[in-house]
Amino acid sequence: MRKGSSRYKGLVGALEENESDEVAVGATIRRPPSRTQRRPLGGRVATITVRSRRATRAETIRERCFVDRAMTGRAVAALCLVGQALYSTPIWRRPALHQSATPRRSEIAAEHYSQDTLDDDFRTLTPLFTQRQYHQNVVEYNNQRSNWREAMRFGTTATALALMWSASANALDMKAEVIHWWTSSGESAAVKVFADRFAKAGGVWIDNAIAGGVSARAVAITRTVGGNPPTAMQFNTGKQFDELVEGNLLSDVEVVANASKWRTFMPEAIVKAATRNGKMYAVPVNIHGQNWLFYNKAVLEKVGAAEPTNWIDVFAVLDKVKAAGLIPLAFGGVKVWERNLFNAVLIGQGGAAMFEGIYGKRDAALAASAEFKAVAATYARLRGYVDSGSPGRNWNDATTLVIQGKAGMQVMGDWAKGEFVAAGQTAGKEYGCTVLSNKGTGYIMGGDVFAFPKLKDPPQVKAQLALAKIMLEPDTQIAFAQRKGSIPVRLDLDLSSLDPCAQKAVKWLGDKRQQVPAQEMLSPPALTGAIEDAISQYWNTPSMTADAFAMKVVGILKDSY
Repeated sequence: MRKGSSRYKGLVGALEENESDEVAVGATIRRPPSRTQRRPLGGRVATITVRSRRATRAETIRERCFVDRAMTGRAVAALCLVGQALYSTPIWRRPALHQSATPRRSEIAAEHYSQDTLDDDFRTLTPLFTQRQYHQNVVEYNNQRSNWREAMRFGTTATALALMWSASANALDMKAEVIHWWTSSGESAAVKVFADRFAKAGGVWIDNAIAGGVSARAVAITRTVGGNPPTAMQFNTGKQFDELVEGNLLSDVEVVANASKWRTFMPEAIVKAATRNGKMYAVPVNIHGQNWLFYNKAVLEKVGAAEPTNWIDVFAVLDKVKAAGLIPLAFGGVKVWERNLFNAVLIGQGGAAMFEGIYGKRDAALAASAEFKAVAATYARLRGYVDSGSPGRNWNDATTLVIQGKAGMQVMGDWAKGEFVAAGQTAGKEYGCTVLSNKGTGYIMGGDVFAFPKLKDPPQVKAQLALAKIMLEPDTQIAFAQRKGSIPVRLDLDLSSLDPCAQKAVKWLGDKRQQVPAQEMLSPPALTGAIEDAISQYWNTPSMTADAFAMKVVGILKDSY
């Protein structure tokens, strides 16, 4: 489209109705692809590019907005501005559009950013969730295409928007955008249970799945603080949402909690982790054990090894698997999993008192003890049993190595069990599960919760209350746990349909002495992050001694967080 054309002017005019101190760059929409080039969905893909003068450096955000090939420039501007630009980044009010090629199907998926990218540039979070919203626009495009075309006949932005939104007026009463990080095969199958139950109740679930808990939480918090919150957002059970409560940005769920008597069927530690100032501010949806060991039964049978039971005899099994030319310990060398492995050794060799003493009481003397240094030495010894491809590997890719028989075992939370289930494997048949402990089982009990930002729109509040109720309904809890690998947060249910691994967890959780709160429940995020950094440095620095690592932890515990 030429810059002097009427269609171009109409588009730019639609973008320049409001004055601001920000500048839009570029505005082109090329001719739609030929009939033979059109994809099954048809149409064009408009890309929004924004640069803000307020930024300390040039920032560019690209959003894809799927549009009908019959739309005028003005209609394209209206749909993209309202449907995405204002939705995802409300502080940028004057984006410009230009045409990009119609994407391949694979390009519809959200772009994911590495942890290093997030550490280097926090602003790269924005494209992460705007791309996911683009995917939702594709879905809504199919549902509302006929209404859009009818609207285009009138040639005005106001009419177009009115007709587009009227098509789903009833659905808006129960429309919920949910931010979570469940993106693996097992996790996706599990979260679909929530989405399907919500749809059955008359709601519309807008799935905003962002790979990686750190990334997803950062997006959710940023949007909530910035005044553009989702309907619901996932956190780990614990202290990750404390600052949102302190800032009066979250709604409590006391109405539903009291009506459904949540406190009567949840473990006390879980209730406490979701409660602030006497009110529950999050919906616990499951209980995860973080310190499981999963192993390939065929591999252990091949090397002539029995199921290990503690952090002493596991090394004999690892040696046999290594001698057979297989990967002894499947591992994802990312900070959070380096910490998870360390915690499994800490609880299994050091015991519950040491675990809670360090993370809960911040007992520096414990960290300086010979017992803690012995834990550190055991952890360091595990370096010799992971493969060279482990750095940066996703946890579920490590699980796949065990599933495929390329690795003997993996230490991971029971969410890994969802990957075995998704691969068609059965606990006790193709794979086994246990918790390693030198002192009697200590079960690190964590999980996931959903929190609800404060919203003024009554239909959105209605959707939040419906989600809170649906997520804890008995049939929902069982179906979710079967796919996720966790156990229901409701201990009043008949759990006999769950797999043998889950039955072990149920037995351990029946004994309060075995219930060890996860680090996320005991430590504030800043302390957890500092400990995680120290663990990662130790794991990735073979020359670092156990004594040096212990002294580093002592210094962290003495610091103020």
